[in-house]
Amino acid sequence: RPLNKFMLFRQEMYPKFIKETKVYDHRQLSRIVAGAWSALGIEGQKVWADRADALQREHQLLYPDYTFKPRPKGDKQKRK
Repeated sequence: RPLNKFMLFRQEMYPKFIKETKVYDHRQLSRIVAGAWSALGIEGQKVWADRADALQREHQLLYPDYTFKPRPKGDKQKRK
């Protein structure tokens, strides 16, 4: 399943923020990345939305019959 616009942003920016901030706690890094995402504004986020749309189209071409079917929460425990 292709990543959404925020997850693409987070995937690319996470290593950069680790280098810049020297923070390794994922909770703090997630807050930093979320703040940077909000600071981008609509125009900045549009770049990531376009990339996510391109990935979505590519995924659709590669897997035309794919449909997302989330499992109910209880399924995970039943399989164990």
